[in-house]
Amino acid sequence: MEKMRIGIFYSKQTTGSFSLKRLKKEALALGLKPEVIEGSKVNVLVASPRRFRVYVQNERYELPPVIISRLHATSSETNLLIQTHIQRTKMSRVINTSRSISIARDKFKTMQTLAAKGYKIPKTVLVGSSKKIEWAIHAVGGLPVILKLSQGLKGIGVVMINSLSTARSVHDLAAKNNVIIVQENIAVEPGVDYRFYVVG
Repeated sequence: MEKMRIGIFYSKQTTGSFSLKRLKKEALALGLKPEVIEGSKVNVLVASPRRFRVYVQNERYELPPVIISRLHATSSETNLLIQTHIQRTKMSRVINTSRSISIARDKFKTMQTLAAKGYKIPKTVLVGSSKKIEWAIHAVGGLPVILKLSQGLKGIGVVMINSLSTARSVHDLAAKNNVIIVQENIAVEPGVDYRFYVVG
């Protein structure tokens, strides 16, 4: 009996990543045939009517029935477009859709999505200028607050703010090329850091 194929779509930045190696190992342990699909080796063609073709290293590629996407929030727009194209072929069930990756790229959009689904989230304000920072701090419940770059991952661009003057200074420094959000501080024990993963 032929083993079921399972694709792992990733960007070159994650080539040596632990998760990629682990997914391959687990697929083999389950009796599956893992196929690693690297975004930079993929070409896509769209034509009428509703023709979506995928090529790997310039050869027509028959997509596996299931593909796990390992693209992350900083993956290129090209890789997201390739993944969207793969989804449009309707040949594979893609786990972690390009839409969910696009939402995860933006912390404020993520908060909006979670709130719309009924999940409890910290109060969060999108701040356009440092003139609005005092109102934002008041709106989320007062100091201390968390100030974040709307885009970023693994805690980069996240700082706890304990004074209004520091909030203004950090905002002015960070906001030059970034969208800033102010978030309610959820007190936890020192050294405790919660991370959440959304799959789907």
